[in-house]
Amino acid sequence: MKSEFEHRYDNQSENDSTLWKSFKYGDRDSFSAIYQKYSHILLLYGLKITDDKELVMDCIQDLFIELWKNKLNLAVPNSVKAYLFSSMQRRLIKYLGRQNADRIQKEKYPSLEIVYSREDELIESQTFRENKNLIKGAIGSLTMRQKQVIFLKFYADFTYQEISEVMLIGKESLYNLLSKAIEKLRNRLDK
Repeated sequence: MKSEFEHRYDNQSENDSTLWKSFKYGDRDSFSAIYQKYSHILLLYGLKITDDKELVMDCIQDLFIELWKNKLNLAVPNSVKAYLFSSMQRRLIKYLGRQNADRIQKEKYPSLEIVYSREDELIESQTFRENKNLIKGAIGSLTMRQKQVIFLKFYADFTYQEISEVMLIGKESLYNLLSKAIEKLRNRLDK
């Protein structure tokens, strides 16, 4: 019997596949639904690679324009979400140049912060601020790849298969990378 998580993931994958198939045959509403569902999280992910919001927004627009133009030639991916993230990442790295992208990612991922609303900031206590600084410091101690896997798993809610596709690593390597990242975070936070 499937868990609620597995059932939810299957439904999401089926829904995305259905939307994708409809979009491939010219359904503008399906294409719009895919854009609406993923454009915001693609923007957040792109801003983890570069601070240039205009470039990220341009890359998202270019990605979706290219998808529409080539819709009949596209296969139905195992995961629409992973496909879009991979395509976005490749497109940004192409624009930035490989060396420049690596430098920007190294500078950007250390600032991987949790963003709080104004109300949260107004009511948070000193203890909460201290805990936030501890978590920020712990995340800052991770390698770039560890930060990337933490972001994709816990912030973007990717499955292991999707992360594996985006990061271009096998599942066993992915499990090891995530395990080491979590262990490192635990050790930092236990101190």
